[in-house]
Amino acid sequence: MYKGKRIIKLSKEFIKLSQCPQEMYKELCLLSAKYPNPPDLIDVGIEESTRDHTSQSIEQTIDGRQTTFWSSKGSGMDVDEYLEYKLVARSLITSIEVKPFLAQFQRGLPCYAPRGISFSIGNAQNEIYYHSPKYPIINTNESQVFRIDPQIGKYLRINLIGKVQTQPIDDLYYTCLEKVEILGIPICKSIFYQYQELRNVFEIWANTKNLSVNDDDYNFSNEELEMEERLYEACLELLKEEEFDKVLSNMLTTKKTNAIVRSKKFIGLYESAAENNAAACEEFFNYTISKINSREQLTLAEALYVGKLSIRFNEYRVLIAGIQRPVIECTLELGMLFEESNPQVAYVIYRVGGVSNKEFEMLLKLKRYDEAAVFIYERFENTLMHIEVERVVRIAGIQVASKVAKTLLTFEHFPDHIVESIMQVFHHDNIHTLSQRLHELSTTPAEQE
Repeated sequence: MYKGKRIIKLSKEFIKLSQCPQEMYKELCLLSAKYPNPPDLIDVGIEESTRDHTSQSIEQTIDGRQTTFWSSKGSGMDVDEYLEYKLVARSLITSIEVKPFLAQFQRGLPCYAPRGISFSIGNAQNEIYYHSPKYPIINTNESQVFRIDPQIGKYLRINLIGKVQTQPIDDLYYTCLEKVEILGIPICKSIFYQYQELRNVFEIWANTKNLSVNDDDYNFSNEELEMEERLYEACLELLKEEEFDKVLSNMLTTKKTNAIVRSKKFIGLYESAAENNAAACEEFFNYTISKINSREQLTLAEALYVGKLSIRFNEYRVLIAGIQRPVIECTLELGMLFEESNPQVAYVIYRVGGVSNKEFEMLLKLKRYDEAAVFIYERFENTLMHIEVERVVRIAGIQVASKVAKTLLTFEHFPDHIVESIMQVFHHDNIHTLSQRLHELSTTPAEQE
């Protein structure tokens, strides 16, 4: 029924659109809006302005791993960089997601975002016809989504404007990105197969832009997409009727049909609909248990919702079981849910996920100061320890820093210049007595005599 209505609407309206490319473009944008979880359109990374090392190429931004990244060469702060990608097909591009890289293996845990960012889109590498405005970008290891006016193209260049972070070992400025996604709707057979009028109108519009539409661009399965569309529409109707058990039954179907209803947008709809329904929340817990028992990976959206439910009901067994299997990915976003309500759970998430800077912060929050001292001792060279003590001052205050430093100086007999560098942290705060006590702790019994 839905399909029939859509064909009638298209057949009546698209004849008019063939003479009005602007209106046709609007219709394409409306068509894209019905997809709740736009796919990543990137086929391959094809060009980078510079590269610092062979293992830090543009391909590392699309490999799906948290530990890999692209890095520019070191330079001055005003040097721009760029990354260029080829898409799976000519596509309607609606947003770009970028995640700067955080170097957990460098002192001070620097993050390497550019100072600003913009985007260029075209039909080929040498046919760029759209340039976005410049956007600010936050220097943090979190995904940031930049929404643009929908544009059609097959190549996208990310312009990385300026640099803000120096690398400690050489004092040169770098830009490093952990992840890039280009989101939108591929203009492909999956959309046009049933709607010949739409394909004809698109070709007319494409001609006005001097673009060509080749059969190679139509390479997605319409049958698979249509099945997911119908499932999504059916689940939305069930949510309106609060038939949560049937919705979750659909979510437990094969991977071929459940991708859309396990998406961030759909989980958000479920969460809103179940806000005042404890039974629906319980059903989601049971659904999660079934995923854990079958060792099937939860999506990030599912994991975050499980986290919210764990806090709401003060019940953490399902979450911990998912982490132990492991089918729940321990991300920064998940850990941040628990920093205030349950820092112990946050600590576990950060430790398992390798988010070392946050793991350290949770040790301080949990008042596990001896472990915090061990953390510094085992992970940082002696010459860098004073920097970490300064970080404790910033995070937890001077008194906590004194406890961590006191424990740190009992692990071994450090050279005088190391002790002095740590003591200097407290000299800046005019705490002479504390500095004197730290000096006493670092002095051997023979020296004291």
